[in-house]
Amino acid sequence: MYAWFTESAWPPIMLLATIAGVGIAMFLSSQRAKYLAAALPLLVLGPILYVVEQRIVTERERVERAVAGVANAFEHHDPIATVGYFSNNAVALRRMVQWTIDNVEVTGDLSVTDLSITMRNQDSRAVSFFRANGPIAVNGFGDVGHRATRWELTWQKEGGEWRIIDVQRLDPISGEQMDLLARSERAAH
Repeated sequence: MYAWFTESAWPPIMLLATIAGVGIAMFLSSQRAKYLAAALPLLVLGPILYVVEQRIVTERERVERAVAGVANAFEHHDPIATVGYFSNNAVALRRMVQWTIDNVEVTGDLSVTDLSITMRNQDSRAVSFFRANGPIAVNGFGDVGHRATRWELTWQKEGGEWRIIDVQRLDPISGEQMDLLARSERAAH
């Protein structure tokens, strides 16, 4: 596994571009070739950094992809894929997820926002916080409209894959813990 010193290549690329820009400005004002000679390699290094960064995937990025994956699987009503993101050891959670998929359907686009990841235990555990908002229908009630939700998922690395071992539903406004299946009056409006 590779390590990388930043989550995005853009900060170092912008730093290199700024330094190269200063070098080019100094060359233009003084006509000294040494400034241009120093600036040009920095301009070439920027795209190389971008390519390298795209090839290196951090554990945080893997968890971000897993969050997007489980949300996508749920949105597309794919029970096998959705349950597959949960640890085999989280039997009760897997049953609850299966029940939810059988009874709740996303009827439009599911939007995942405000995603943050905290890595723990030397990158073997992670906690993701995010909001998931979209229109849903519930068996027995039909279309219940747009719902705003907020979640805290605890992930554990199992067999090289990130799996969910705990789910906390949070009030979308206050952030206080809620029952997983409770209706939030604030989220309903």
